[in-house]
Amino acid sequence: MKFDLLRKSILTILPHKKFQDEEYRKSKAFLDNCNARTIVASSSYEPAEGKFGILVTPDILISDVKSMEFDAFILIGGVGSIEYWHNTGVHNLLKNANRDKKIIGAICLAPVTLANAGLLKGKKATAYNSARSFLKWKGVKYTGNPVEISGNIITAHDPEAIKEFIEAIAGQLAKYS
Repeated sequence: MKFDLLRKSILTILPHKKFQDEEYRKSKAFLDNCNARTIVASSSYEPAEGKFGILVTPDILISDVKSMEFDAFILIGGVGSIEYWHNTGVHNLLKNANRDKKIIGAICLAPVTLANAGLLKGKKATAYNSARSFLKWKGVKYTGNPVEISGNIITAHDPEAIKEFIEAIAGQLAKYS
């Protein structure tokens, strides 16, 4: 499936260490194929390193991101996503994006960041199995499905769901062209 996202700007938030390589690689390739403008943000300008060795040089620091400049925000998972679980700067960025009805996606362990920002309370969401109890404790209606769409927020279970996850994000963006 291909979407025309020519005028869409998407911010990918990468943990600085141990992000899930395939989640980043496959989402980037898909969005590039849809002609979207993709920007990578991280906590440092040093190359971010995936769990399996991919290196990605960020375009911008998370602290410099303005939510109104992007149509969508994608949080890549992996064990490194713990970096943003309690990061108030990231939480505030995502709260602003949510207030403005921007598309917000999180995969694997990254939905914990959304839950800690208060964005998933009372909503259906999914994440990697090890996050299930925590998400339920935060008031999330955890489903365990590969992908969940709850309004403008899209969550995915794990790297196996990356294709469905990124297609859901692109589909939501295409709807609001």
